[in-house]
Amino acid sequence: MSDYPQDAGNSSSSCAAYSVEARYNYREPKKIGEQIFDNRWRRVIYDTGPIGIPISGFHHAELKNYSLFNYSAAQALRWWLHATADATISGICLETKLVKHDIQSESKCRSMSEHEIIGGDDRSSFMPPEPKL
Repeated sequence: MSDYPQDAGNSSSSCAAYSVEARYNYREPKKIGEQIFDNRWRRVIYDTGPIGIPISGFHHAELKNYSLFNYSAAQALRWWLHATADATISGICLETKLVKHDIQSESKCRSMSEHEIIGGDDRSSFMPPEPKL
């Protein structure tokens, strides 16, 4: 009878992450960057690339999965949107907000099987085996 599978450990974590939402609180919608904003709150979508706002490396995978940002990056992107609006249209009616999200992750590790059991007489960890003639 096999001793496998068996639990090898569990973990869980959570982290706060942020998105930026914006609206153009005026009677006519306006295009800012590549998005059109009207008087309804909409999540701002940002392009990613090698140059731009750095995203936290600590929870980078979780943030990337949900297109979220650490707080300082979200603030920087929010102000980038305001600067873009000021440069391209009248930004006076642009309103933005940060939305906080709680990312919760759980993982489970299970041992499934064992392979290649060696004993003390095996020296392959520090010398090659004798050639077969």
